[in-house]
Amino acid sequence: MPVASQPRARRLSYADRHEHLLDVAFELLEAGGSEAARMDALARAAGVTRPVVYEHFANREALLVALIEQHGRRLYWEVAAADAASGDFETDLRSSVRAYVAGVKRRGAGLRSVMSSIGVSPTVERARSRVWDVAIDNWAARYQRGFEIDRADARLLAEFHLHGLWGLAGRCAAGEISASSVEDLHTTIVLASLEAFSNPSAPNASFVEEPSAGRR
Repeated sequence: MPVASQPRARRLSYADRHEHLLDVAFELLEAGGSEAARMDALARAAGVTRPVVYEHFANREALLVALIEQHGRRLYWEVAAADAASGDFETDLRSSVRAYVAGVKRRGAGLRSVMSSIGVSPTVERARSRVWDVAIDNWAARYQRGFEIDRADARLLAEFHLHGLWGLAGRCAAGEISASSVEDLHTTIVLASLEAFSNPSAPNASFVEEPSAGRR
């Protein structure tokens, strides 16, 4: 369904206008996928002139990068705000998983379009990689606070778990699985794998092989 053009926009600060344009661009994504997020379409939908859009985004590629970065910030703060800080790892993990799933459901098709579309430019792909890397580092740090686990192993697990959670949250957004089932399944997998990695058969061993001195 097309996104209706808005009346000519009132005067906003640069920062407010920037966020407003991103919100409207996200609505375009939800309505028509990544190809719908075009500069002319954004200007019409936001009720501004094309030069105003170009003041904020040099081109469509820059717009997609900004959308990806906005997603990363919002999901990070939603998960951080939900962290119960109870001192119990499972309780805090469940709170964070619920917030993550809720964020993906709330932004639905638009979010999956910008984060999963193929054939994007290297610049857009690098932006997606940066968002994933920050998220992986944050979850790995959480694992290390709760378990005695090597950083490399924590990061390996966080990457595996986050990609799985992303897929489950998408299926939840599509109505294929309940949010409570995602929470239970993800929590079970995370706890089991962390227990395995923090109690290896060889003391102080890491599951991630360190490169030898001669390797780069």
